[in-house]
Amino acid sequence: MVAGIRPERMSETTDRIMRATISSANENPLLKPLRTFIGYHSKGSRATTREFWTVKKPWEKSLPALLLVVVGLLVAQFLSFREELLPDKIYIHTQPAGAQISSPGARSVHGFQLKPLVKAPGPVPLERSEKSRFTFVLDLWGYEQEVIRLTPEDFERRIEVRLTPKIPLLVPALYFIRDYIFSFLALALTAGFSVAVVIPQVKQRAHQSRLRKEGKLIPGLVLNDYRLIRKLGEGGAGSVFLCDKPEESRDVLYAVKFLLEGTGDEAAFQQECKTCRDLRHPGIVALLDWGQGLGFHYIVFDFVEGKTLDEVEEPSVKDVCAWSLEVVSALNYAHKKKVVHRDIKPANILLTAEGRAKILDFGIAATLDSDEHNSAGTAGYMAPEQLKGEVSPACDFYSLGVTVYRLLAGRVPFDGAGFFQIMAAQTRQDYQPLQKVRSDVPSGLSELVDALLRAEPQERLKDPNEIERRLTQFSE
Repeated sequence: MVAGIRPERMSETTDRIMRATISSANENPLLKPLRTFIGYHSKGSRATTREFWTVKKPWEKSLPALLLVVVGLLVAQFLSFREELLPDKIYIHTQPAGAQISSPGARSVHGFQLKPLVKAPGPVPLERSEKSRFTFVLDLWGYEQEVIRLTPEDFERRIEVRLTPKIPLLVPALYFIRDYIFSFLALALTAGFSVAVVIPQVKQRAHQSRLRKEGKLIPGLVLNDYRLIRKLGEGGAGSVFLCDKPEESRDVLYAVKFLLEGTGDEAAFQQECKTCRDLRHPGIVALLDWGQGLGFHYIVFDFVEGKTLDEVEEPSVKDVCAWSLEVVSALNYAHKKKVVHRDIKPANILLTAEGRAKILDFGIAATLDSDEHNSAGTAGYMAPEQLKGEVSPACDFYSLGVTVYRLLAGRVPFDGAGFFQIMAAQTRQDYQPLQKVRSDVPSGLSELVDALLRAEPQERLKDPNEIERRLTQFSE
């Protein structure tokens, strides 16, 4: 769950069928070599409700391997027809090839006893000068037995015998497939590759071209390796999509935020993204990548399942304090890296399935080393000095105070009909203390929130160690 929007849920029946289908495909050992060769792999059912199989790599990259295999098969076919005839040897060619050449031996009550000599065309292990007349019996499954009589003079020319099939058309067809099996394999492999890989990719590229011409963020669009699967949410700063990378063999999902209003200073945006990418903390959803495409700047985050704190109904004081401790730890880590989040709010704090709190969306974070900042943030949560472009760790702790108030009171402390009315209420400190709004809130916690909501950053509590010490009293 990212940016406070719950992903769309598939029906249980569809999800169950999808999982069973993909599991069967993954476990079938007969399909594995084919998937490996043509570059297919399966995606988990969370990735998309429309595609079980995804082309892993462009067909052009598999073409050299395909050509190598096809050429090898054609060479094998050529070698299978190649004949090296030795002089003064007896050769008998049959159509089809491979008939058993035998010579009749002594006669018995059951007829002639046949002595197998060799498979056609030979050479037959007899010398031309041994006899003045030779008798051979030709046997091949599916064909009538043939008896031929030859003289030494007959061996001066090519001897070829066309056998008579017991079942016309069917038997010759089977032997034709046998004789040209390598050619058939080459043809089947080429056709299968075209149908399974080339044609779908050509259609996919044409579809992508149409989507790009529309210039809109639409599920199915592939933008710089990221394929949009479905929209997770939309806010004032941009839209968040669940995405994957078709070329990745792993079943990995990403949350990609597309910024709607640009980034301002491009160099500053790049630098801030690089700084945020280095943030690795258990309480922070990692920023992985960023870029630009179709006129949109985007930021890629790790996708973590869960729900945001604004979806939690009537949390207990103990839980809120426990989550806040984890947020303070993450903020303290980011501040030491000279990064300020600037948009701490319940919708940007993820509660994982294990009950841990993680900060989302460092997409509008600012670095303390930068001299110029815009007034990014969310009205009602951003500190008053953020409107002036001032950035400091105190801004995040102010937003944390508003977040704690909102979670326990069910509303923000400063409210108004518009942005300026909210800012005026913040400046006047016009709000009800938390303990008066919710009676089970300890006075010490209410006083902590008051200290975090000071309008002037110099008067505000911003020591993370002190904040953690005071929160710990109410989280146990």
